[in-house]
Amino acid sequence: MHFKNIYFILLIIISGINNSFGQDSSAAYTNNSIGKAKNYYNLGLSFGKHGELDSALFYTKNAITLYENIGIKNKIQLAYSYQNLGIINKILGRYNEAINCYDKAEAIYKLEKQQSLLAFIYGNKANIFYIQQDYKKAQAYHNRAIEIFITDSINFRNQLASSLNNLANVYRKKTEYQKAIQNYKKSLKLKAKKNSYITYGNLAMCYQNINNTKSANNYYKLAIKTAKENNPSTSIHIAQQLMYYSIFLGIENKTVLAKSYFQEALSIYKDNFGEKHPDVSTCYNALGEYYLNQNRIDSSLHYFQKSLISISNEFNATNFDQNPKLTAVFSKTHLLNSLKNKANALSQRAFKNSDIESYKLSLLTYEKVVAVFNEIRSGYISEESKLFLAENEFETFSNALKTSYELYNLTGNKKYLEKAFTYSESGKSAILNESMKNTNALNIAGIPDSLLTREKQLEKSIWTYEELIYEEIKLRNPNQKNLSFWNKYLFEEKQKYSTLLDYLENNFRDYHNFKHHNNSITVSDLQEKISKNETVIEFFISDNNIYTFLINRTEVDLYKTIIDSSFNFHVNKVIQAISNNNFAHHGYKDFAQFQESSYFVYDLLFNRLKGEIQSNDLIIIPDGILAYLPFEVLITDNKEFKQINYKKLPFFIFSNTISYYHSATFIINNNHSKTAPKSIGAFAPSYEQIEDIQTSMFSTRQQYREKLYPLKGITDEVNKVTELINGDKYLNKDASESNFKKVAHNYDILHLAMHTIMDDQNPMYSKMAFTQTNDSIEDGFLNTYELYNMKLNSRMAVLSSCNSGTGKMQRGEGVMSMARGFIYSGCPSIIMTLWSVEDKSGVKLMTNFYENLIKGKSKSEALRLSKIKFIEDADQLRAHPYFWSGYVVIGNNSALFKSRAKVMALLSIIGLFLAGIAFYFVLKHKKSMK
Repeated sequence: MHFKNIYFILLIIISGINNSFGQDSSAAYTNNSIGKAKNYYNLGLSFGKHGELDSALFYTKNAITLYENIGIKNKIQLAYSYQNLGIINKILGRYNEAINCYDKAEAIYKLEKQQSLLAFIYGNKANIFYIQQDYKKAQAYHNRAIEIFITDSINFRNQLASSLNNLANVYRKKTEYQKAIQNYKKSLKLKAKKNSYITYGNLAMCYQNINNTKSANNYYKLAIKTAKENNPSTSIHIAQQLMYYSIFLGIENKTVLAKSYFQEALSIYKDNFGEKHPDVSTCYNALGEYYLNQNRIDSSLHYFQKSLISISNEFNATNFDQNPKLTAVFSKTHLLNSLKNKANALSQRAFKNSDIESYKLSLLTYEKVVAVFNEIRSGYISEESKLFLAENEFETFSNALKTSYELYNLTGNKKYLEKAFTYSESGKSAILNESMKNTNALNIAGIPDSLLTREKQLEKSIWTYEELIYEEIKLRNPNQKNLSFWNKYLFEEKQKYSTLLDYLENNFRDYHNFKHHNNSITVSDLQEKISKNETVIEFFISDNNIYTFLINRTEVDLYKTIIDSSFNFHVNKVIQAISNNNFAHHGYKDFAQFQESSYFVYDLLFNRLKGEIQSNDLIIIPDGILAYLPFEVLITDNKEFKQINYKKLPFFIFSNTISYYHSATFIINNNHSKTAPKSIGAFAPSYEQIEDIQTSMFSTRQQYREKLYPLKGITDEVNKVTELINGDKYLNKDASESNFKKVAHNYDILHLAMHTIMDDQNPMYSKMAFTQTNDSIEDGFLNTYELYNMKLNSRMAVLSSCNSGTGKMQRGEGVMSMARGFIYSGCPSIIMTLWSVEDKSGVKLMTNFYENLIKGKSKSEALRLSKIKFIEDADQLRAHPYFWSGYVVIGNNSALFKSRAKVMALLSIIGLFLAGIAFYFVLKHKKSMK
């Protein structure tokens, strides 16, 4: 029997469609049209079982047409037909069409309250989301299917086993290997041995990923053996296991055996599907990787191109300068993987042969890669899936930048520098930028207020239930009943949200266009935005190099600096030195180490730029570990000191004003046209009598509250700030979360002096701690995700709280700090802290900062002058950078107040002008009297 019929039957069983559904009974169906539809349905099943998928497609579509025409859209038989059509499309690699069919079947099952049949739909959809690399969504759908199957685990034993296996696949892709192994083993306990080969193979890949090669090899062999014992020789399941084992053998340098298994796997795939299918594309792509690892670049390129040909019915070009259209492929994720490999192989060939043309072809392919990447990412709803994709594709942007640099270096053509800059930007806060672009699209696309309100309500509901689940799971004994209810509700809310976004995309063309518009910036865009005394320095760190872009109003250049382990060593030494408040045993050795490391980093990053940045205002866009470093603490000259002398160190702060941005894109798009009616709102909570607070929602909240020790200096800080600018202060019980949410939009400046609780595991649940009250609505903790649902009118937010600028480093996106939430909510400028700032120092620095600000200084200059004054007034201990360098400016750096000197000068000019006019009229009057 041909494999495709076996495969179809298997999917029918997995999908819950029994043969009994397809048996015709003239007694049951007397109506001729219904009987005809039923016959078409049966023919579709029959052709599917015999592997004739085109005929199966034809008759199943006809069955659906008849069922719809005779008006039984809400009946189970129509849903079965849609489900069958989804299965056929899935086999053919038409994933979007399959999802559309599953959606229609799902809608009917919901109306008919068929929970068990819904579970089959959820599992099938999850498998497609998995292929599309939307792992967060796939996990949610698998979990929902598992919850339904568990309610009748005897009758659904096989389906439960399959769902556990598929959920484990998601964990494996998310590198949560222990969870994956646990679920694979649960699956094996439920499965009959003859059906266990898929899970054996998955376990092998999991052990391979954790470098347990012995277990991996054993499971690969067991998977192949079991697959061959229980399937015909042409089975695609055998091909799949052979291909995965081939990849493993290639990595283990068992190349002869690997090649033979690859050829056997490819033969089976082609026999089943011909040349045009995602699975065939996957096999060709794996073969290309095999030859690339052998350094047989031309052979690898041949197979990468064949992989691209297999992914599209319309594409057959064998020339390497040709790629399929994004709109004409079976699967964007398959396209992405093949294009990445092709671009990398072309780049390696260019480097090996000093071949400019191959570099150009590589860059051309990388441009296509980025277009596909952006399209895939824009289709994801969850930020977790987007972040996972960005982290996994960071190497792609790094390689693309490297290729661009090599072309720029070889040709001197500035267009390649522009390309390099584009790729550097693509690896910096692109998801935050995309989220803000999506919000703007919602607001300017003419969408009714009722739909916008609905979108915000669903988004808030989703985040709320995700946090409930997140907090419950952290407990020693989580309440499983609560978790089950919340997961079900969350799943349904996400489905509603996805449906709403699809509706907006399909019915509001402007929203679709704004959302998907490519708004990547150019160097010239940036040059027009910055002032003549500003210089932008953007860093991009790859494995062995730092790429540095230097951009001012008239010039742009790109430098490559080779780095090794000493770079990370010295950067870490600087960060450790300035963020450590333990001075009990601080000695000359610590001082000397800081001096050595600080100068090392400065010399590496800025030595060749000295002449071009002298006295300029610097806008630094850091990357990687540099995002944790306040550059002001670097020293510009390695003078020798016999004893500790921080006051005399030539810190970078003395020569340049420095501010920071997440990316250059934010410099261009950071336009703030809103005005707030009030000047400043300053908040200083009290953390007294926390034990009296009754927790009604989260038992973990009390654990957070126990960390909230009193901050003695914050009341004094807020009093001084509001005196200087004549603003409103919210102290003690008035500094509540509910008050903040009510009034925050009224203030031009927000000043928040309080605790921050960072959550590196999930930064969206990092929180600012307001005064803890027995509020029935708010819990006193403002999460990052809550800021995403706020709209601020502030031109500046001062987060004078511990660690407000720190957080998890997300490769490809940057530091996931509280500041991101304020930026998203509409605040273009943030003053934040990089560690726990000492109370007294914070009061003095902030007081001087505001004094300089109201004199008309820019934010970075106001902070710079405040820090310099602090150093000048400090003793040797407090001159240490720990006490003064924790605050940094990120975002818009412009002044908030007009310069008093400029105002006085303007008033003087106006006064002289008016006096001149008066004198003229006096003279004229005197002449007329004569």
